[in-house]
Amino acid sequence: MKLCPQCSTPNDDDARFCAHCGAGTDEARPDPLIGRTVGGAYLLQELVGVGGMGRVYRAEQNMLGRTVAVKVIHPHLLGDDQTVARFYNEARAASRLNHPDSVSIIDFGRTEDGILYLVMEYLAGKDLAHILAEEGPLPFGRICRVARHVLSALGEAHALGVVHRDLKPENVICRTVRKGAEQIKVVDFGLAHIVGPGGTSITTPGLVCGTPDYMSPEQGKGETVDGRGDLYSVGVVLFEMLTDRLPYEDDTPTKVVFKHIHDPTPDPRETAPHRAIPDDLAEVCLKALRKKASERFQSADEMYEAVRKIEERLEAAKNASITTCPSCGGRNPAEQRFCGTCGARLTDRFTIPPSFRSVAPPPRTSLLPGPTETRLIGRRAELDRLIELRDQSERASLWVRVVGEAGVGKTRLMNELGQQLVADGDALAAAGPHPSGAIVPYWPIRQLMATLLDVDEPRMREIAESDAVGDPIARAGIAEVLDPKGLDGRRGKGRAEAVAVALAAAVRVAAGRSRSGRVGLFVDDLWRCDSLSARALALLT
Repeated sequence: MKLCPQCSTPNDDDARFCAHCGAGTDEARPDPLIGRTVGGAYLLQELVGVGGMGRVYRAEQNMLGRTVAVKVIHPHLLGDDQTVARFYNEARAASRLNHPDSVSIIDFGRTEDGILYLVMEYLAGKDLAHILAEEGPLPFGRICRVARHVLSALGEAHALGVVHRDLKPENVICRTVRKGAEQIKVVDFGLAHIVGPGGTSITTPGLVCGTPDYMSPEQGKGETVDGRGDLYSVGVVLFEMLTDRLPYEDDTPTKVVFKHIHDPTPDPRETAPHRAIPDDLAEVCLKALRKKASERFQSADEMYEAVRKIEERLEAAKNASITTCPSCGGRNPAEQRFCGTCGARLTDRFTIPPSFRSVAPPPRTSLLPGPTETRLIGRRAELDRLIELRDQSERASLWVRVVGEAGVGKTRLMNELGQQLVADGDALAAAGPHPSGAIVPYWPIRQLMATLLDVDEPRMREIAESDAVGDPIARAGIAEVLDPKGLDGRRGKGRAEAVAVALAAAVRVAAGRSRSGRVGLFVDDLWRCDSLSARALALLT
């Protein structure tokens, strides 16, 4: 990674122009801070993120040997007294917070040569913006959990007189902890405003700070902002999680701010009617997005309680529907596909067999069930559109995401599409999450490759260890799928690129066997699969 010589923004090593300012990067230099120790204790090892105020590095605290995150202010901002004051304000504000849903501040200071730094706990996860980009609108239960944790963190901050002022998906980190639970952390109080007796503020009336897409009307007008402004931002994030869209969009930030101030609030149920958003969840979102702060929830705790009640209702409704296992009689939640007692399959949703089995020529690489006795009703337009998109992908790969709540017929639609593609001579492979529900690295990729290559796992291992595949990168990708180890000496760095090359090779093999020369890949419940598989699929071309 190299820094732009004009604005210091990090760019890929092969980039010719800066993605931020457009300047040429031929004279770009390596990041001079990598390998440097700041504050006498923190060795900067890798750049992991860039924000409006500074860059974030993964670092090691020398004395304790633990991994931390160090935020360093942009060099070109050091001459701005107000920006420097905001940096110290962030440190003081965030250090007052001691909550499981807020990032912990360890240290902050200034080096002898004037570098300002802030040391925080290192969060090895994804921000909510990346999750939404990869997975689209989230299930309602998960939406409630994310919102509840965010509101819990804000409730603690507001009680201490700290207002975030820049809440957005990029500032919500989600990571998986032990036993598969999802932990939510609110980070970056970079625009935090300390209010109340004895508090000081480096913002002045009329100064607009924040991100336009998530900015409350009063913040957009440069007025005083309190905790209810954060709740408006939570409403925007909630709207985005529900609909996969922002409530207001335009071609300039100024126009977006103007819409937040003046335009009517869109109803998420009308923005995404296919989602069948529950009325009570939509009303919570709309109340948080009221133009007047006095008409919104008056505290984070109040909004937290509203979301908690909805989450409990959704959970109760889910538990009310029980499936009895045909093998052992065990009782399981209706959306569960395998019995938790004996492991038997519970539903007819398309899943993954242990290996691909070809049938009479031409080879049929379908993992979907056979034709059903009942006709598909009410989905003809969607089916025709999917087939139309298939026809448009003759010369390039095309990904289509099918979203909807459980029970609306997504799987039945995919089954019908699969049967049609097979009838047209296409090769077809399908995959999904591990039957146990565990996040197993590259599990869906392993199943897709076994199907496409028409081999079982032992044979795949033989291929990876031999010269049967000429491309060494593809062989490395197959080996990584079977035994994920990542890159030697590069902690946290995987081989998704090599896996994508291996999967592409498998696709070409299957395409060569099919009558049409086309291949369809179906991945069920991608949001429940591992992020490595999602990245490898995203890299597939």
